[in-house]
Amino acid sequence: MNTIHTGGPSGSGLDPHITLANAMHQLDHVAAAWVKDTKRDPGAVRAEIGALLRDNAHAPFGALADDPFVNVLEVNLDLRRCYGPPA
Repeated sequence: MNTIHTGGPSGSGLDPHITLANAMHQLDHVAAAWVKDTKRDPGAVRAEIGALLRDNAHAPFGALADDPFVNVLEVNLDLRRCYGPPA
């Protein structure tokens, strides 16, 4: 999962958070990479990663922001726990 800066909480670009919408936009690309690496069922991998993104989403600033955010670092660590290190 890439950190695409889209006007999130950090102007420096170093904050590991992206919106859930941006993470979902990358879902097909990320799932395809894990399918290629693990040789698992594409539909299952996509569903697992989508669920992982939704489970990791949170509303920053006491839910004052419109979109929930996902911590890309935490998601990448969860992906490694789920699928092992990338090849």
